[in-house]
Amino acid sequence: MPRSFVILFAFMGLLIGLAAFMPARVAFDLLARPAGVQAELVHGPVWDARLFGVTVSGQRIEQVDARLSATRLLTGRAVVELAARDRDLRLDGVLVLRPGFIEAHSVRGAISLQRLPGAQNLPSASGESLILDIDRIGFELRDGCVQADGVLRSAALLPVGLRYEVELPVLEGALYCAGARLGVDVTGASDAAELTGQALLGRSRFEWRAGVERAQPGLAPVLIALGFADNGGSWSAQGEGTY
Repeated sequence: MPRSFVILFAFMGLLIGLAAFMPARVAFDLLARPAGVQAELVHGPVWDARLFGVTVSGQRIEQVDARLSATRLLTGRAVVELAARDRDLRLDGVLVLRPGFIEAHSVRGAISLQRLPGAQNLPSASGESLILDIDRIGFELRDGCVQADGVLRSAALLPVGLRYEVELPVLEGALYCAGARLGVDVTGASDAAELTGQALLGRSRFEWRAGVERAQPGLAPVLIALGFADNGGSWSAQGEGTY
């Protein structure tokens, strides 16, 4: 084998070894902290790290287990398998970081609706969850959302319907890129009503709107309780805010 290849393989092995045994705290400070992620405690090596008291975009997560692939670093990417756990959050997925780009894929789990921007005061949010089944979401630092494929589901309206003795629909949202923003098209139908909606999430702001058609007679008190306004036969609601 040519001497140059021996030197190259030895150098690659050294890089992999250094990365594999790098303290997770060092990797966290290099990769996560510049992106605005905070942690009270980071323990272990990068290939088997445990983070406690993690804060992302104002959301605190009790524990995150992270496994960094040392060999992938040689391709210029940081690939991290993540498992986030809290009393009202459970998420598993893979995070890919490279200069100017961040991607999450194979994200599965559930999160309390009360954690979502703008949902804290909704009557349907208390004690209910959003189920995530996300194949891929990618963002570029310059262009924003560049790829989004996945489905969100929630049965948050069902308890409200039971309270008023009407059958409200289960909601399902499809992810897509709306220009630079992440978009979610929401649909849901039952014998009582048919609901459609859209949410747009940007870097620091969000907005949403929803409408109800084919509402069952007597459904007005339920829709008013959910924040909808009567438009003479149809019902609508909307909102916006910052993260």
